Amino acid sequence: MKTLEQISLKENERQAILELKKIIQMHYPDAELILFGSKARGDSSNDSDIDVLMLLDGSVDDYVRENIFNVAYQIELKYDVVFGIIVEAKMLWYSDKAKYIPLYDSIQKDGVITQ
Repeated sequence: MKTLEQISLKENERQAILELKKIIQMHYPDAELILFGSKARGDSSNDSDIDVLMLLDGSVDDYVRENIFNVAYQIELKYDVVFGIIVEAKMLWYSDKAKYIPLYDSIQKDGVITQ
């Protein structure tokens, strides 16, 4: 997978992604954030969102997702961006079952690791 430094993003998009990762990792230290979709492929338009897969240790429930979406919303307002966020448990994503998740192949192919 590519890294964030290897793709072309607007400065506000890059800063938004980095701030999202920083805040999420304060609450979930082992969280992995993977950029995917048009921003990762380099074929985005001006109105494209920033697609992010978040992988967390342990179980992921509605409470966890709601907290993450609330954090993301504040960052969206601050940087004038829109996130499309998917939150999954690492245990699921790294299992054989993940192959049946519709976006799995494209994220494996085009995903960008945020470091």
